[in-house]
Amino acid sequence: MIKHGMWETGVYILIFLSSLKLAVDTYFWKLDETSDIIQASLQIDFIFNYLFIAEMLFKLMAMGLIMDEGSYLRDSWN
Repeated sequence: MIKHGMWETGVYILIFLSSLKLAVDTYFWKLDETSDIIQASLQIDFIFNYLFIAEMLFKLMAMGLIMDEGSYLRDSWN
C-alpha cells in the first residue's frame, strides 16, 4: 500500500494542508482560547496528528523499524 503512487500524493496533500493550517493559525493567535475558531483549530490539529500517526504506523508495519536496509528509521525522509 505504501508503494502506491496515491499514498505518496496523499501524504504530500496532508503535509500541505497541515502547513496551510499552521499559516492560517498565525492570524488567530490573539483570540481567546474559548473562541469557536480556536476550538475548531484544536480539533483539526488532533485530526492531523492522528492521520500522521496512522501514516507512521502503516509504514512501520510495511517497512520494519530499523533492522532491514529499507526500514523506517533508515529512510532519510522519515
